[in-house]
Amino acid sequence: MYQRMKMLLGGLILSMGLVVATPVSYAAETQVNGEEDIELAYVNVSKCDCNLSISGKEATCKSSVNSKSSQSIKVTMKLQKYLSGEWKTLKEWTGSTTGKTYSLSKNYTIATGTYRVRTTFKVGNETVTKNSSSAKR
Repeated sequence: MYQRMKMLLGGLILSMGLVVATPVSYAAETQVNGEEDIELAYVNVSKCDCNLSISGKEATCKSSVNSKSSQSIKVTMKLQKYLSGEWKTLKEWTGSTTGKTYSLSKNYTIATGTYRVRTTFKVGNETVTKNSSSAKR
C-alpha cells in the first residue's frame, strides 16, 4: 500500500513538473474597426504601428517601431490600393537602423479609391507585419 502511494505521488509530482515547464505564449484581444484582432507578445518588439491618413489627393503613410533593446531594425512600408477584390501595392519604401526606435513617414499622390498601409517590421530575428485601417479618397 505504501509503495503504491509513493508511485501515485511521484506521478503527480512529475505531471505537475511537466505542466509548469511548458512554455506559454501570451496574447491580448483588441478590437479594430469592430473586428477582433489578436495581438501577440513579442520577444524583441515592444510596439509597432502603421497609419494612413488622406487629405485631398495626398496619402500620408506612417510606420513606427520600438524594440526592447538596441538591435537591427528594418521597416518595409507599402501603400496598397484595393482593386478587383485584392490589395495591390502602388508604392514601397524601406528604411533601417540599429537602435531601439525607428519611424518612417512618406507622402504619395493618389486617385480615387480605397487604400491601406501594410508594413513589415524586422527587429533582430523577429518579423511582424501590420496593416493600417483602410481609408477612402
